[in-house]
Amino acid sequence: MESIPKKHRLWTNLAISWSPNFIVIAIIAYFCQTWRMFYKALALLNIPTIILLFVAYESPRWLIQKGNLKKAKYTYEKIEKWNGTATPERQQMLEYLVDKEVEILKLKKKARKYYFHHLFYTWKMD
Repeated sequence: MESIPKKHRLWTNLAISWSPNFIVIAIIAYFCQTWRMFYKALALLNIPTIILLFVAYESPRWLIQKGNLKKAKYTYEKIEKWNGTATPERQQMLEYLVDKEVEILKLKKKARKYYFHHLFYTWKMD
């Protein structure tokens, strides 16, 4: 979902998920004579997804949010090479953004972590 623009995420998620899939599965079940044939048909439909799990890269945005900057940079470079948009200017911009994220992650690590027992340190409800 990270690769889809924010304004299109909701309808894309709805289109991919529940309602349309129930209709498709009902049609497949109607044409299959037995439950074994039905499950074989569903398994065949999932083969492309399984192949994509091994071929597709993780979203650079998600990797950055998880703090895995090296892998995010590698993934972004591979995606740019695939798209044919890899240029030295874009490489410099990527280096700048990764350095900026490293600084942000360092600041987050320095921030104090709070736990449940911190709620009871004082009687004030400020």
